[in-house]
Amino acid sequence: YGIVEFFMDKLDTAIFAQYMFLEIMRYGMYLSGYLIPLGVVLRLLPSTRGVGGILIAFGLGLGYIVHIAYIYVFVVTENIAPTNMFADLIHQIEDSNEYIMAKEALRLAMEDCRLDLSDIPLFISAYGGVLPLFKRMVTHLLNTFVVFIVYRALLYPTIVLTILYTFIRSAGLMLGADLSEIARGVAKVI
Repeated sequence: YGIVEFFMDKLDTAIFAQYMFLEIMRYGMYLSGYLIPLGVVLRLLPSTRGVGGILIAFGLGLGYIVHIAYIYVFVVTENIAPTNMFADLIHQIEDSNEYIMAKEALRLAMEDCRLDLSDIPLFISAYGGVLPLFKRMVTHLLNTFVVFIVYRALLYPTIVLTILYTFIRSAGLMLGADLSEIARGVAKVI
């Protein structure tokens, strides 16, 4: 179980979480087509006015607010990740003596269109010095990428669900639903 498997496991989990949230959004759109009309019918009856209001709020929230909030969160947080995640590591590699030596050895070999036996030790020693820098660059890239994907998979749904909850609470109150009264009624039924 190496570092690549570790990163792939995290990436797989994050992508699956994102997929499940998108599936919930899709079924919410489907469900809102039933909740809104049912809520309108229940609001017509005086005794079920509050339940009708909360169903309308749920329908509007699941059908429209979740999608709008998700797009909004995506657009607002789009530039949080740096565009060039490992530019500093590339500069460190290019400025290192090992990289300059390897580049020079490779240039000499390319100019002569041959690789002289005297160039091989220089090229191998230069390559051996650059290799840890490349490993560090790849590890940094994978780490940043996985953190960015996990960030999107965990933070986006949390923000969207908070917006949804706030909308349902506010819209339900505007439509005459008292959530605490409904919760007490549900608790009595259970």
